[in-house]
This record gives sequence, structure tokens and C-alpha cells, in this order.
Amino acid sequence: MRKLIFISMLFIATRLDAQQLNLQSLDKFADQAKEKVVMDLDQATLQFASSFLSSDKKDEAAARKISSGLKGIFVRVFQFERAGVYTEADLKPIRDQLKSPQWKRIVTVQEKEEVGIWTYSERDQPAGIAIVVAGSNELTVVNLVGPIRPDDLSNISGQFGIPEIKNLKK
Repeated sequence: MRKLIFISMLFIATRLDAQQLNLQSLDKFADQAKEKVVMDLDQATLQFASSFLSSDKKDEAAARKISSGLKGIFVRVFQFERAGVYTEADLKPIRDQLKSPQWKRIVTVQEKEEVGIWTYSERDQPAGIAIVVAGSNELTVVNLVGPIRPDDLSNISGQFGIPEIKNLKK
């Protein structure tokens, strides 16, 4: 029985790891950035942080509600003085993780910067979102772990260190 419980716990931990991206390959850019956000909020820290959001303010109340179901928020935002600090090869470890069958790319935008949004599903239920924004002198990666829908992004945008996502209806 203990063995079955242990194997079940390993399986559950593996599932959480699958939706949580390993962003360590990006941390080397922190020293080179003129502006940066490096944030890792696990479930306990996220619940603590959400307690500071007001229930009276509509945007904060919505973000608080959404964050109550999340298992983590992981953010890397780097703004550089010049272009060319990072290469496509630097993004490969992140993009390789997003190739697993549970991740599905739902948005691709290529203008001045490349924007990609992926959703993670387990048993046909949303279980995470990843956003990668790669510009000539900026790099942003946001990973939300837990049940969240793309529609929820507008409500959590601008909270918990997540950059404001423009042109989303609130």
C-alpha cells in the first residue's frame, strides 16, 4: 500500500512539473538587463500575496479569485539596453518544453516582437498557460500553473508581476 501511495505521489509531482516550465536557462540574463522581473511564486506564496489584493477593487478581486486556484506563477521579464543580448538558441530550452503533447500553441503573433501563447491541458481541462514574448531588446516569459483559461489573462494581467497584456478585454 505504501508503495502505491508513493508511486501516486510521484505521478502527481511529475504532472505538476510538466506544466511548470524550467526557466533557469533565462536567469543568466538578469545581470545584463537594465530592467528585470524574476519571480517564482509557489502555491503558498501566491496565496499569501493574493491576500494583499483588495476585494473592493474589481480588477484586484478578479485576480484574487483566479489566483486562488493556481499552483504557481513564474515570470521572467528582461529589458535590455541593446538588441542581440539573447539568441534563438537561448530560447530553445523553453520552446523544447512547450513541445510536449499536453502543451498546445493557441496564439502566434509576429510583428516587431514574436508573441506565443500556449495552453496546458490534463484530461481535456486547462491546467496552465505559458506566454513568450521575444523582442529585439526584450524577453518575457510567463508561466501560470493550475486551472486557468485564456479569458482569465485579462483579469490577472498587471498583477503579481505579470506584465499588463494590452488589447485584452476586461
